[in-house]
Amino acid sequence: MLDFGVGGGDGEDQGKQGQWHVSASIVEGGEELWDFRKHIFLDDTRDGGLGTLIERINGNEIKRWNGRDEKSGEWALDHVKSFSEYQDRSSGNDTLVASCHCRGIVLHIARPPFPLPTALMDNSVTPNTPGKWYALHDVCTSCRLSTGCAIVPWCFPLKSSITMPDGSPYRPDLGTARTYQSSPGVIRTFCGVCGATATYATEERKEMVDVAVGLLEGHGVRAEDWLEWRKERVSFEKDSLWKGVVEGLKEGL
Repeated sequence: MLDFGVGGGDGEDQGKQGQWHVSASIVEGGEELWDFRKHIFLDDTRDGGLGTLIERINGNEIKRWNGRDEKSGEWALDHVKSFSEYQDRSSGNDTLVASCHCRGIVLHIARPPFPLPTALMDNSVTPNTPGKWYALHDVCTSCRLSTGCAIVPWCFPLKSSITMPDGSPYRPDLGTARTYQSSPGVIRTFCGVCGATATYATEERKEMVDVAVGLLEGHGVRAEDWLEWRKERVSFEKDSLWKGVVEGLKEGL
């Protein structure tokens, strides 16, 4: 997820008492309200995440801030890594773990079956790469307002390929999960403790559960060893209030 925050300042100002950060994504206004400047904490992503994709917004270069310098402990505001310096640290394991911040929600996802079921073959989110699930960047209004994030990456495993940590089948009321019907026929789950967005299920694709890519563990945030990313377009582009941000993402893709 990409959370555009309002307030704060550069690293030396962060954490001051009385300072608030508000998600700009839930404000019903165009991008002319905001001054987009930098991607932050990119080292936490392991592979650069969206920071290696969105390099410019409306022609303005977006700086990349990796975090604190390991040796000096100072904020590395001007330390910019190139795309090649980031590496996806995905493993070749046959189980992908998804968990929220407090670990109240934990899912185990297996590799796609081969051959793919007929129901998946007829679906618009069918992967072409053996051993990988389909993934995309979503900018629809419903996801934006449900998560507080302007860009929400989802992956699309089959329910039958998802299990609980004890090996039991997937169920929406797992652990600390809470459910929310965001529109007719659509159920979203989020953690009732830490608030993390977890899954999305729709009557239109009963055999699948959309899983928030931000929950995937042990990989770069793009998890490219596991996911086949849609590169030709962004989902629900017409919904987006931030046309320059979307254009920057598409250019990077």
